[in-house]
Amino acid sequence: MARDFVAGKQPDKCPPYADVQRSLAQLDPAGPQSETLLHTLLEHHVALTSTLPVFEASTPVLPDAVLDLMSLQTRSNYLRAYARTAQGDSLDAVKAFQHGMVFEKEYFDAGGLLVDGIDPTGNGGVVPGYSNAREVELLIEAGLTVPQAIQVSTMNGARFLGLDKDRGSIAVGKRADLIVLDGDPTKSPADLHKVQFVFKDGVGYDSAKQTACAVTWACAEAQAGR
Repeated sequence: MARDFVAGKQPDKCPPYADVQRSLAQLDPAGPQSETLLHTLLEHHVALTSTLPVFEASTPVLPDAVLDLMSLQTRSNYLRAYARTAQGDSLDAVKAFQHGMVFEKEYFDAGGLLVDGIDPTGNGGVVPGYSNAREVELLIEAGLTVPQAIQVSTMNGARFLGLDKDRGSIAVGKRADLIVLDGDPTKSPADLHKVQFVFKDGVGYDSAKQTACAVTWACAEAQAGR
């Protein structure tokens, strides 16, 4: 999270996290400071990585289907952290998150290379798979179209890494690492969570069976913990 806008920031000293959130909450995403940052990033051809689920401040607690996939300790840590966040004053966090969404949309519209990457940070609620789809949903909420948001999560990352000739999109001759959805996210973005099959390195995996195995393992661990 950028610390450049904290008033009175001292060299070689990291400002408190609360001060950073407050500075971003107060920052006008259409103001001169934001515009200067935008043009600087564009001028230097910086790829901007979106990690919106990490900073999503006003989200409800994770769905039961996702909580069930967590280990007992991970689930406990997440729920405790979520409870502390819910009890605190999250207004600055919400505004900072919303301003970040606006800035990412402006960067994309200006021709900047926007990619995404789900870091396992924050309060532990960033869950692989679920959060990858949530990232696309949040990019759509920020104003990108469904195809644009999916492009950010697929082709743009491959392009940044110089791998777009053999991955990042579905085409003859490219690596067939992909997912098969039961639905149409262009009509309902929530269908991004309806994964039927995952293909990796030429091997197909049944998502329902994999999820059932994970839930069984988590339940067994919980019972052993008792």
